[in-house]
Amino acid sequence: MKVYGVIGSPGFPTSDAELRVKIAQSADRSYDPVAVGRQLMAVLASGSRVGLLKTIAAPTLVLHGADDPLVPVEAGQDTAKHVPGAKLTIIPGMGHDLAPGLVPILVEAIADHDHAADRQPQPAECRCIGLDRTDVDHAVTRRRSIRSRRKPQLIVLQGDDRWLETARR
Repeated sequence: MKVYGVIGSPGFPTSDAELRVKIAQSADRSYDPVAVGRQLMAVLASGSRVGLLKTIAAPTLVLHGADDPLVPVEAGQDTAKHVPGAKLTIIPGMGHDLAPGLVPILVEAIADHDHAADRQPQPAECRCIGLDRTDVDHAVTRRRSIRSRRKPQLIVLQGDDRWLETARR
């Protein structure tokens, strides 16, 4: 609970009751404290992704919290800079979590991006990259329900160094 108090979104506070439920669900789904160390080592060993970012041809949206205490805004700016044509949205009040109050803002940003992408020619396939953590589950589900079934796109939820990559065809 204390960690979320430090890394959470100051502009979108999550109640203690909601936070307890979220933490319990996360622990029930997958609790492996040793995995945190392995993940950190994997991140450190993975090296730069700049070369990969430069090859992305799909319309790309980079979302980053203005108040993220773990990953500076400059990281989101750098990601967007290396993806040709990427759109960067910095969300005031957003920290290093996906607080329930952020969901409508994220859904609107993603839906707007999706609608703009529908008006552009796109490649046959791309990658969707999202945060690999419990609090993104419902946002990812919502994203899937609003994104175009016809055209691929790339959505990057910047703010965590644990990435989930899935190909969309």
